[in-house]
Amino acid sequence: MTETAIPPLDPDGLVWEHFGRLPVHRLSNGLREAMLQNMHPGLAAGVEHHSVFFEDPLARGQRSIGPIMSVVYGGPTSHEWGKLVRGFHGPIKGVDKYGRRYSALNPETFFWAHATFVEDIVTGHELTGYPLSDADKEALYLESVDWYRLYGVSMKPVPPDWDAFQEYWEHMINDVLEDSRAVREGFHMYRTMPAPTSKRLPDRANAVVGPLILKPFVQTPLVKSMLWITTGALPPIIRERLCLDWTRLDELRYRLHLKAVHEAIKAIPTQFQYFPLARDQRAHYRRTGTVAPLPLPTRNPHQDPCTHEDSVR
Repeated sequence: MTETAIPPLDPDGLVWEHFGRLPVHRLSNGLREAMLQNMHPGLAAGVEHHSVFFEDPLARGQRSIGPIMSVVYGGPTSHEWGKLVRGFHGPIKGVDKYGRRYSALNPETFFWAHATFVEDIVTGHELTGYPLSDADKEALYLESVDWYRLYGVSMKPVPPDWDAFQEYWEHMINDVLEDSRAVREGFHMYRTMPAPTSKRLPDRANAVVGPLILKPFVQTPLVKSMLWITTGALPPIIRERLCLDWTRLDELRYRLHLKAVHEAIKAIPTQFQYFPLARDQRAHYRRTGTVAPLPLPTRNPHQDPCTHEDSVR
């Protein structure tokens, strides 16, 4: 099958239904998938040497998620978005501090980033008390293989089914992931994040309001809470590997938090549970029965603020 012949994802499928609900998963999982990505040796090296992560930690995720969402929800242009995302990763290669060669397009490295998104959907449902059935897990995973095929990369590391994927996941968690500067800095990102600004305020006001009010009283507490949620969502063996403190009281508070999220999901209107791009594409499909193509950026993607070359997933 040629790259242009690869069909887009089924808009009635489970990936379309669940991937765009990442805002809800953030309430239960935090930044779990990002931290697990940054524990992969190849991904960690790419982030350390080719990303603005250490200067502006959230910028990396903001620049990455739009194009990845577009692969899922792009319909007729999905394969073009997949090709674009693949292209972002081409220049990201080198030798890490241990003398190991790395490349963002290494099949095992590239697939691990994708795998964390898939597993995060399943874990998010389990943590919030809305677990997927075994049949849905299998169907979701098989759809995610079709999603991965849209990137036009090697399918060699891709497990054939959900059971095999679970074995792969346990192997990665137990035997491959390691501590890294990227994940360590991630747990202290509130220290290096630029102070937030408002487009409604003049620059002189932002220079005062951002660092003196918004950062200490809004941004930092919110980010610390998100990182606490992240710690709770990580596998215990990963918390131990990273020497993260997690007490019985933390676990109790986290379980109470998850119960609150379970109830909140019932109250949040469905359209507000999705990223805007996913919400709009789903609404268009329900209204017309067709999937609108998502146009690619007209500028050089390496210069586009939404699709920057440091978009290591």
